[in-house]
Amino acid sequence: MMKNYMQHLKERAISAYPPKTSRRWSICIAAAVIVGLVLGHFGQVNLAEFIIDFALLCGIDLLGVTFAKHGVNIILAYILAAALCFAVSVLLTFYIMSSNNL
Repeated sequence: MMKNYMQHLKERAISAYPPKTSRRWSICIAAAVIVGLVLGHFGQVNLAEFIIDFALLCGIDLLGVTFAKHGVNIILAYILAAALCFAVSVLLTFYIMSSNNL
């Protein structure tokens, strides 16, 4: 029963992002990170961190679905996606802070 439920979750998650929608979300996430970095260089650190963190939260969902599409267990896929996005978020936070001498 649990296996059927996990398969159901995986199918629902995969159907949420068809390929064209997934591509658009990827472009929006990349653009948001770039805008956040530019704002960070102009001294708007709080706004930059908010934009980047929100974009990476959206990226967790997109990465989790992408990993699940390629055969990874859906729970493991989201844990892996969260770990990757957390690592990127930490690196970007330190980059923005160091560029503003904080």
